[in-house]
Amino acid sequence: MAITYHSGRRIQALSSDLLTPIQGFDGGQGHATGYTSGGGGGSSSVGVDATSTKAGDGGAGTQSDITGASPTPYYSAGGGGGIWGTGTTVGSGGSSIGGNGSSANNAGGNASGYGSGGGGAGVQSGAGAGVNQTGGNGSAGIVILRFTTSGNGYDTPTGTHSIDTSTVSGQTIISWTAGSGTFTPTSAFDVRYLVIGGGGGGGASKSGNAGGGGAGAGGFRTATGHGVTAKTYNITVGALGAGGVAGTGNGSNGSDSSFDGIISIGGGGGSIGFSATNYGQDGASGGGASPYATTNFGQAIQQIIPKPSNVQVGSRYEETDTRTMYNYSQNENVITDGSYTVLKYTADGTFTPTSSFDVEYLVVAGGGSGGGTTSQVAGGGGAGGYATNFGGTGHAVTAQSYTITVGAGGASSGAGNNNGNSGGYSTFDTITMNGGGYGGKQSQTSGGSSATGSGGGGGWVSSAASSSGSYGNDGGYSISGIGALNSAAGGGGSGSAGQNGQASSVGGYGGDGTSNSITGSAVTYAVGGGGGGYGGTSGVGGAGGSSTTTSNGAADADSSNADSNTGNGSGGTGSNGTARASGSGGSGVVIIRFLTSGNTYTTSLTNTWQEIGS
Repeated sequence: MAITYHSGRRIQALSSDLLTPIQGFDGGQGHATGYTSGGGGGSSSVGVDATSTKAGDGGAGTQSDITGASPTPYYSAGGGGGIWGTGTTVGSGGSSIGGNGSSANNAGGNASGYGSGGGGAGVQSGAGAGVNQTGGNGSAGIVILRFTTSGNGYDTPTGTHSIDTSTVSGQTIISWTAGSGTFTPTSAFDVRYLVIGGGGGGGASKSGNAGGGGAGAGGFRTATGHGVTAKTYNITVGALGAGGVAGTGNGSNGSDSSFDGIISIGGGGGSIGFSATNYGQDGASGGGASPYATTNFGQAIQQIIPKPSNVQVGSRYEETDTRTMYNYSQNENVITDGSYTVLKYTADGTFTPTSSFDVEYLVVAGGGSGGGTTSQVAGGGGAGGYATNFGGTGHAVTAQSYTITVGAGGASSGAGNNNGNSGGYSTFDTITMNGGGYGGKQSQTSGGSSATGSGGGGGWVSSAASSSGSYGNDGGYSISGIGALNSAAGGGGSGSAGQNGQASSVGGYGGDGTSNSITGSAVTYAVGGGGGGYGGTSGVGGAGGSSTTTSNGAADADSSNADSNTGNGSGGTGSNGTARASGSGGSGVVIIRFLTSGNTYTTSLTNTWQEIGS
């Protein structure tokens, strides 16, 4: 059955409806005693198995008269297999367009036409003899649309294309031969299509071993009466698969071609003529096998088609044969707060208004990580830079795409006497916040500084505070640098500086964070990490982070990873002889808030299908 759309936002299909159809055939087997490799599969037949006297021929391609060319051309044939020496016969490319296999010390033949597999390379016979050779390249795919000229208008296509209105009377034929492009009808009408995937590359040969396998053809899909409407259709033409690198590689797979959800898979690369661990690659048609893994030919495969995305939130999708149910759920980071829309970016993305309006923002960079130690104490990581206009003057955006960058938290110090690592920067439009500074190791003069974030705390015998930018605060240091106190300092937070190391082996507190309700709920961001303690008490994270124990320093232990998407620094470590590692700093976050009414946009925060009950 086809995908069926019912009323009430209910969609039904078989699980097989979300798989591309089989578009070709398997590759051929190699032959162990003949040192001959198999042919690549074609769109009309399997790649031929090698024998003791001949490598396998490529599988046959398929003819199509869509262009009106004479004679009617073939598309998507397999490449022939290569051989060892000259005493056997090479495999021929299918339908005279697949690349031919080669004999002693010759590269595999390149494919011609469209969507065909390259030939396997040859090699000289004899142990250790010969020169490694590359496999033949496949040929690129193609997308062709044909329709009645009269009454069927369209805008000028984009991409690498040609338009033919003379070969077939009354018919317009548009062919795309590389890269990507578009087709935009100005009304509804039917088209005939041919979509061919890129052919795979032939396998390389290996000196003293064997020739390579022929490559599989790209997928072949065609139909008439396909309806199009007045909108833009994206066209993708699959690139050819390169021949395997001499002496080292299987052939590369060809790339997929597509038009209006019709996907033709790239062909599978041929196997290198070496070792039982190499094999023909799977694809629309499979690549041929080598003599060392005779049955490891590539197979013709299917791809999973994404579920429909042009549906409403709350839609149900049912696979009627498996009884699996899915719900189309709004992205959890697209939030409605009364009359406002809130977009919360926890990873890199884009925000694209379609008109001009004002937004509120919160930009927090990644927090730094605390320091590590082997026998003393290390400082806490500084919080990431914190900038917001929430509750203040709006920030103007216009109809353009804005790139969002979310800074990573500083990586763990690793076990031992190591400084922590600074956090990554976060950006939105003109606002860039730098990551928090690293926490200092046990013998570091001070923690790491930050251009706009908070500084890291100093470790044992630190004598200077780390500096901070205008969107953070300094980290602390141990009192007067007196090492006997055995206490490290806290990292700076967005709300206050990190506390210096304390007497009686008590680590300094991390600097306070800042509470912000831009999402509709109060959350504290940019807390400094607490300093490590030596057999005593470690410093806790700053205020608001005191309940976020992941920013606490550690006493004779590793510290924890700071909470994700907070910009918090992680705690420093303490040790009485065992190498200790800090946790990673908390990653940053970018949040954008604006009035919902009248303000339209697109975003990389897309909705998703979620399996019900999983």
